[in-house]
Amino acid sequence: MVTKPTKPKTYLSILKTGDRKYFEAAQTSSDYALGGNPLNVLWLTGLGDNPPKQIMNLDSYYDGIDDPIPGIAPYGPAHRCDWMTRPNDNCKGAGPWDSDYAFDNVYSASDVWPVHEFWFDGLYCPPAGEYTVHQTVSTSTAVYGVLCQPGGKRKPNNEPEATVTTEVKPGSVTVNVNATDKDGRIERVEFYANHKFAGTITKAPCSFEIRKVNEIQPKIEVRVFDNKGAKTVVKL
Repeated sequence: MVTKPTKPKTYLSILKTGDRKYFEAAQTSSDYALGGNPLNVLWLTGLGDNPPKQIMNLDSYYDGIDDPIPGIAPYGPAHRCDWMTRPNDNCKGAGPWDSDYAFDNVYSASDVWPVHEFWFDGLYCPPAGEYTVHQTVSTSTAVYGVLCQPGGKRKPNNEPEATVTTEVKPGSVTVNVNATDKDGRIERVEFYANHKFAGTITKAPCSFEIRKVNEIQPKIEVRVFDNKGAKTVVKL
């Protein structure tokens, strides 16, 4: 009797066989997921220049943390009828929580639109913003871990350092930021007033004027990002 060899049952076990073709396939797929796609989206929260910003974790919007924690891989683009279809609904979508709804209300000629561009931040839409530990988080963690430098020599990215001062004037507040990054460069500095986005600066010198409303000093927040996605937040 001839016994067939046992095939690896998981993506990670395939990579661990040591066969170069599996490693290269995983590397190519990871390149696509980490920014080399039609939307230029890096499918991990908090990383890179263009990560998902509104994932579906509704209770986290009440924890006082403005952004989702880094490293979460949400679901991505979906075909029509992939999700949440109901009997006799013709895959038109029951509401904005269903990605099929967007095909008829957001995209023009969605039947010829590129499938991998069927996505945008939608925190109430499971196909767009939801994630699971067993489907997306653990898989991405395992694959990216295998592809990292052997021997554990890769050093984590350090957060940028920032010093923020203000100049209070009649009618406005000027915010001055001095930011440095020991293992990279400063990518951008974002300014928020009373929890609302006010503007971005990408080059030094970094000074930004925020207007007062009725001469009331606003709550100011400065977010400094480096070129690898690490962030430092200063609240005034």
